[in-house]
Amino acid sequence: QFQQFIAKPPEFSYEGGRYKEVLPLKLSANTSGKIYYTMDGTRPNKQSTVYTAPIFLETGSYIVTAYFVNDYGIESEVVSNT
Repeated sequence: QFQQFIAKPPEFSYEGGRYKEVLPLKLSANTSGKIYYTMDGTRPNKQSTVYTAPIFLETGSYIVTAYFVNDYGIESEVVSNT
């Protein structure tokens, strides 16, 4: 009944770890809204990059940190994946 007021953290399409191929990382949320993210481990905010398409992770090390803001302005907790 109150599902629209709950902002769950974004989900990552891959678990953290080491991979030998380019990864098209997808972020998803439970309802409509925006996912904000950073690639360097810093805490994202509303001025951070808005997720719109898969993030292609090539050679290197990344700490993808993200949070979700639903259409009601309710924010999720921040999650990270390395």
